[in-house]
Amino acid sequence: MEEKKIPFIVPSDYFDDLQQRLEVIPSRTQPVTAWMRLKPYVAMAASLLVLVTAGTWILERTVPDPDATAAEEWLTETNPYAVQAILADNADPGPTEEDIIQYLIDSGINMDYYETND
Repeated sequence: MEEKKIPFIVPSDYFDDLQQRLEVIPSRTQPVTAWMRLKPYVAMAASLLVLVTAGTWILERTVPDPDATAAEEWLTETNPYAVQAILADNADPGPTEEDIIQYLIDSGINMDYYETND
C-alpha cells in the first residue's frame, strides 16, 4: 500500500508564538441589546403577517361567497327570471297595476271566473 503524503507544511515555529499573535487581535464583542434578541422574532412575526394578509387577499378574490351562491341557486330554482332581473342594472320593473287591469279588461274574462277559482 502506498503511503499518502500531506502536501501542506506548517511553517517552522508557527505554534511557538501563536498565543502572542492571538492576544494582539482586538476583541470585537458588542453588548447584546434587547432589540438584538427580539429582532428574529419580530422578523418572523412580520413575515407571518405578510403571508396571512396575502393569503386572505387572494382567497377573498378567488373563492365565491357561499351565501351569495346559495341565494342565487335558490332564486334560479324558484324563478329563473328573478336572477336576471336582480342582476340587471336597468331591469324592467314589470307591469304596473294599470297594465294588469287593462289586460284583464281586454281579455274579456268575467269577474265571476276569478271569484269561483279562488
